[in-house]
Amino acid sequence: MKISHIKYEKISYNDFIEKVENKEVEKVILDSSEMIKFVTDGEMYETDNPQDIGFKKYLLENGLEVEVETIDKEEVFFEITFSVMRIGGTILLFVVLIKSMGMELFKKKETLVTDVPKISFRDIAGKFAIFY
Repeated sequence: MKISHIKYEKISYNDFIEKVENKEVEKVILDSSEMIKFVTDGEMYETDNPQDIGFKKYLLENGLEVEVETIDKEEVFFEITFSVMRIGGTILLFVVLIKSMGMELFKKKETLVTDVPKISFRDIAGKFAIFY
């Protein structure tokens, strides 16, 4: 049961341990996050997760219901695959648009001049040019 969208009231870790020892905690939800979520008198709370190997055993020995949330690997795979496909599709769309509409902007336009009039020094300097 994923309930990560619910807002939890934060309390200190020491207050949490005190509630556990006083049998006030009904259920604890553990995951890989930095926070422990738990239920006391129908209210939702969270506190720091000690990430201790024996912590789950401690909770079970105190008679608590412990739920461990794991990451759904299949869901993560599909989310990553969809994101990669969406980014790839966007890039492909831009490449196709640039090639079909604007590729001429990036090409160097060269023109070949074939009809060049014959020009001599006299045409430039005039009739009175002195030849050496």
